[in-house]
Amino acid sequence: MAKAEDYMKTALKQLRQDVMTVRRVVTTITAYGAEREEYAEVYTNIRCHLSLSGTDTIGTDNLPSTQYTATVFYDAADAALQRGDVVTVVKNGVEYIGTIGDVAAYPSHMQAPMQLRKR
Repeated sequence: MAKAEDYMKTALKQLRQDVMTVRRVVTTITAYGAEREEYAEVYTNIRCHLSLSGTDTIGTDNLPSTQYTATVFYDAADAALQRGDVVTVVKNGVEYIGTIGDVAAYPSHMQAPMQLRKR
């Protein structure tokens, strides 16, 4: 069983050709002692794989549009994503920005849905 799991981990690592940066809301104290929430980078240059799939639909204005579904795959040893993290993934030179949903843990990898904000 261990050999099959090792093979899966190796295969998944070869897929991770994309790179992500993760920002998370953190509470900081200003020079005046007030609490302030702001985004801070918690992980940079994390190897990952961004899977994109699209569904074409016709909107109420009779114009076609594509709804994208995004999922990020990564190694648990590299990052610990949390729901609500804002992630920037660079895939084939294109930058995708989105918010992470509930993270699923598997023996060979982690995966999280990503609600795209900007492409």
